[in-house]
Amino acid sequence: TRGAGPRGLRPPAAPRPVLWAAVAPLRPGTAFSEVSLGWSAIRRNETSPASRHKTLGYLDAVLAAEAAAQDGHDEAVFLNTAGRVACAGIGTLFAVSGREVATPPLDEGVLAGIVRARVLALAPGLRLGAAERPLTPEDLAQADAVFLTNSLRLVAPVRRIGDRDYASAGHPAVLALREALSREIAQACGMAVES
Repeated sequence: TRGAGPRGLRPPAAPRPVLWAAVAPLRPGTAFSEVSLGWSAIRRNETSPASRHKTLGYLDAVLAAEAAAQDGHDEAVFLNTAGRVACAGIGTLFAVSGREVATPPLDEGVLAGIVRARVLALAPGLRLGAAERPLTPEDLAQADAVFLTNSLRLVAPVRRIGDRDYASAGHPAVLALREALSREIAQACGMAVES
């Protein structure tokens, strides 16, 4: 946080930030697990600097996740104020069409996630096209597969968005990216790479 200061919204002249950190064990089965997504009625403000930073301002994501859960989904998909796909409440979305994986560019209200960047970097080596371009809800509806990325779930196949089902978990592009990312993580951690 920006630390203690006088009342009001302006930061103090000499801020003394406070840093918090928490550690918890990763729940088994979190990485690479399938997710179901519902459409959020809340819009992501792509013009806000806060949309490009991970902050403690999670109220929109909390409310959207609760609404999605009431409809039987794990998480929510946010559109931006222009009606294009921004992200999920817990990560970045990718649409797979043919041999291309596409994700919204950062100026659509997307966080510059670590796993997002790794997927974009790994895709060409797997003979997959990697594109950052605006996506519409229709683009997701017409996609062969959809997956979500974040640092805990890594590459999470999407099994449903709203009432549209996907066979993302078995899609060759999703499987190839999962394997390549797993290999990269194992090597970075000095672990034996499983074949």
